[in-house]
Amino acid sequence: MSIDMFEPEDFHRLLPKNDDFMAALEEDSLKRGVRICGPDVANMLSVLIKSISAERVLEIGTAVGYSTIFMARALPEGGRITTMEWDEEAVKEARGNFKATGLEDRIESLVGDAREMLQGLEPGTFDVIFMDHEKYMYADDLPECVRLLRDGGTLICDNVAFRTSMDFKERLAEHPQLETTFLYGTFFRHSPDEDVVSISVKVR
Repeated sequence: MSIDMFEPEDFHRLLPKNDDFMAALEEDSLKRGVRICGPDVANMLSVLIKSISAERVLEIGTAVGYSTIFMARALPEGGRITTMEWDEEAVKEARGNFKATGLEDRIESLVGDAREMLQGLEPGTFDVIFMDHEKYMYADDLPECVRLLRDGGTLICDNVAFRTSMDFKERLAEHPQLETTFLYGTFFRHSPDEDVVSISVKVR
């Protein structure tokens, strides 16, 4: 029996509309080939942050700050997001975007080797961690992310369908401290459109 289904674009239209600045940032990023998570995943991040009343968020992979801005806006008064990026030029652009949106006081923007910076952070510091950097690094960075996540905190990882993250998927699924699900879908203005996002909860 065939089922008449909605197209992915139909669901995208139900999401909150971007303001002019974010719409322009999204359009410019896509034109320049800058990889962003897109509005579907960005709104999911916002909902997940609000669902657990997160106050401290860590992002690995800032790029131009598109997802950072969505997450910073989802935080309550006094909430903070720390975002890491190795590309100095991208960081300069992202910091300009943070200032333009009035969020610079809510965002700590770090530049350098994420692996080294992660090791300098206190355990159990973060309610939510979003990984969206080089996919081949995911597996090696997973232990640090688990260490930094509080019990009951959420780890969200983009682009998990990439072949370079195959070992990472196995480690996520088998990790004794994480309960994980994988969301496969067509994500609007995401790079690529068809992908998998993992969501894990630290259970102990």
